[in-house]
Amino acid sequence: MLRLTCSVVLVACLSLAAAAADWKSVVDPPTEKIQWPADYKLDVPVPPSFFDPTATLADAGGPFVIVGRNGGRNEYRAVIDLRTGKTTAKLEGELRTDLPEALSRDGKRFAAMAQGVRGKELFVFDLENGGKTLAQLPAPARPESIQFVGTDKILIYSGRSLVQIYDLKSGKLLMETKPENNVWRNAMPASTPGGKYVAVPFNAALKFLDSETGQEVSSIPAPVVDQRGTKNFDAIAISPDGKTLAILTEHYAQRQFLLIDLATGKTLSDLPLKAPVGFARGPKLVWAADGSGLLLSGGSMIDTETAKVVFVPPGAPAARFPISLGTVVDLQKVGTDRKLVSSGLPADKLVAARTAVRSGGSSADALLPPLVEMKAEGAKSLTLPLEEIDWAVKLDKAAPTPGADRPIPVEFPLTGLQSLRVTGGTVPAAIYEIAKLDNFTRPDATQPSTLKKIDVLTGASTSYELPPGCSVRDVAADGKTVVTVDAATGTRADVFHLDGGKPTGLRPYDKEAEDHRKVSFAALPSPNRLVTVNPAGDVIGWDLAAGKMVYTTQAAGFVALGLTPGRQYLYGFQYGTFRFLDAATGEPAGDLVPGFQTSTTAAAVTLAIRPDGQEAAAVLTRSGVGMKLVRWNLATGKRIDLVSMTSDFQEGPKPVYVGQHLLFNNKQLYSPALKTMIWSYTATGPGWKEAAQRPDGRVWYTVGDDAKKGAVLVAADLPGSDAQARISKVLDGKESLIKPDTAVSLELDFSGTHAEAAMKKGPEEIKAAWANRDIEVTDDAKLKVRIKVKERDTGKRMEFTTARGFGPPSPFAKPTDLARTMEVTIETSLIQDGTVIWNAPDVTHDNHPPQGRFSVPKEDMTLDGFLVRRMWDTVPEWAAATLPSYATRVQGRILTLPGRATLAPTGVVAVK
Repeated sequence: MLRLTCSVVLVACLSLAAAAADWKSVVDPPTEKIQWPADYKLDVPVPPSFFDPTATLADAGGPFVIVGRNGGRNEYRAVIDLRTGKTTAKLEGELRTDLPEALSRDGKRFAAMAQGVRGKELFVFDLENGGKTLAQLPAPARPESIQFVGTDKILIYSGRSLVQIYDLKSGKLLMETKPENNVWRNAMPASTPGGKYVAVPFNAALKFLDSETGQEVSSIPAPVVDQRGTKNFDAIAISPDGKTLAILTEHYAQRQFLLIDLATGKTLSDLPLKAPVGFARGPKLVWAADGSGLLLSGGSMIDTETAKVVFVPPGAPAARFPISLGTVVDLQKVGTDRKLVSSGLPADKLVAARTAVRSGGSSADALLPPLVEMKAEGAKSLTLPLEEIDWAVKLDKAAPTPGADRPIPVEFPLTGLQSLRVTGGTVPAAIYEIAKLDNFTRPDATQPSTLKKIDVLTGASTSYELPPGCSVRDVAADGKTVVTVDAATGTRADVFHLDGGKPTGLRPYDKEAEDHRKVSFAALPSPNRLVTVNPAGDVIGWDLAAGKMVYTTQAAGFVALGLTPGRQYLYGFQYGTFRFLDAATGEPAGDLVPGFQTSTTAAAVTLAIRPDGQEAAAVLTRSGVGMKLVRWNLATGKRIDLVSMTSDFQEGPKPVYVGQHLLFNNKQLYSPALKTMIWSYTATGPGWKEAAQRPDGRVWYTVGDDAKKGAVLVAADLPGSDAQARISKVLDGKESLIKPDTAVSLELDFSGTHAEAAMKKGPEEIKAAWANRDIEVTDDAKLKVRIKVKERDTGKRMEFTTARGFGPPSPFAKPTDLARTMEVTIETSLIQDGTVIWNAPDVTHDNHPPQGRFSVPKEDMTLDGFLVRRMWDTVPEWAAATLPSYATRVQGRILTLPGRATLAPTGVVAVK
């Protein structure tokens, strides 16, 4: 039983080999060899309990598990033979035990911490005799682990400070050692299957000790890294036959997997471990019962020959026990019942997965289509020059998309929906990517996912199953061809044909350096053409029908963003410039240059292209100035607009074209003609999700409809009929009150802790903000804007923990400071001739700090005072934003822009 977090390099292998010369064999096989059924399956209920049961595997490779609870009179634990599913013993009655627990290899003895006459003690129960207490031993209040050594001894591990072994027959302390300052700080001791030896991590070595006398038999020096010293070991585990020691190490996030021959002390393998090592519910490294592999962190089975993942069992159960390289037993909750259930790969899939990893691939290859050898002969090799490319891009518009004039019913649940993509043309289709979810409602990469295709014209739907671990990246214009990238490695692209054609699998960058092998972008210019891009910016065009590479274009630093509406060009971002390549030939076709130096990274940028192919737009940060909205004419490649803008979106402004307007983050509609936001939208309804791929200038989204207990697919024309009517009235109205090139007077009335300071700087900040909108503030204007700000104590309190150093605070740290939750309410009114003619909706802001770590300046005496002052510092900015962009009197009513609407299951619904 073990646990840890550490690593190894080439020098480690040499250090361990040096120990082999003085090595004494510590091979200690079990007394009997355990036979497992060839076609293994298990599905058995576990004892019922009010709270979730605990489950503990027998030590030293025993075939038993003890599961259940003893929290009440009617609760009990059962020992279940995993080979047969039969219960071999019970521990009944109310017992207030605590973790850790241990079960002997033969399933006849159970140990756990419980309250004794001397406080917390270690109780050992004889399960052959109805659970009679066999031994009651002194132990630290919270040992890290306990484990049986053979059947008559027990080991207690209390971290780095103490390791003890007791004889259960006499209660005598056989051995006690104190491995202080242990550099292998997280590895727990392990005993050999026969019980003769225990492996204990010490300061500079892993020592094998005689379990009776405590005498050292053999040792392995801690691997040396370099002049910085030795490394720590995450975990150790001894194979069920007692012949091999597995070691997991980590050093500065570099992990290594080693196998040691316990007969000779020689290193059998020393391999880098690329599999994810997460939090382990139990030991971090556990041998499969048949010795064919190891369970890593309770999440994946790794091959001992390659240290690669062969099998990732589905779900995230409360407990997991490895039977073989391709089979595990999980403690699962099924409805209100709990069961021990086996899951695994079919024999042919296991062989294929193991063969794939041993030949340099990944286990995902066994579940995905066969890899196709693509011919490279004759492919053009190009290099994208860094100098600006003259604009030669031809207008590339999307095909007209009929249908979806009203919401289309969706006859399947949206649970597990990962993406929605809609294709256009004469037969438009919507492709839903739906994944199975694990116990934590996360996509389960070990299970197949489903593609649901809806015919937009008829509403008919069909299904297609994708292999496990496939993530959809693009759907071709025909709505029948899909390209995916595997979730396991991200290094292969697979093209599937929903009409039943033969799929194509390929690793486009298999011969590149390891950090350049991933497919960062994949798209289908046509059903038989594929374009891929890797992190290094290598663009490759593929002819799928001919099975060959067409071109490679080296473009260092190029990050692909998408295909133009008609799919003729690939565009991306490189060193501050948007660059276009011909998707069919890889030739550069032109650059869109912002005309200024930008600090926006490729990861944060979005280029919106109007579906008619005539215009593009992006928001870029101009160094030292702020965000700028840039628009280009795609007929000439010339910049046609440069406008300053602000954004309330934490993820940054992400524009898309809807008609002639730009929609930012599905929330704010911007009019390029008016240079202002004219409408705002709120997505409503369960499971609301926008389409990642749109065929035209409408906003496509899917959403559940609670009233109908179903879901719908919606294509919304923005701004919406009601909104367009209101916009026209506001812009065409003769009694305009607020618009660019108008003047207003300003009256401020602030009350609260820092109201006086905010009143001093407020007028200038508000005037500057309105000046950017061409609205002038003068004392003699006929229209007055009155802004009232009131502070209020909500009565709630916020708790904070002091974080020292650079690391995160401990999750167990107690609050060290309190602060009031304060808020300000901003009331904005328009006044004409002394009469209030319009009131804006009240706006409320509070003093909550951003999530995470922050610092309190020295000039602020208290945390509470700092948060209140910080809130007031931003009041002028919030206040300026409450003035509408346009206000007009129409038939005695005041109409303003921007207006509000919801993107609902019925379509666009204006908010009155």
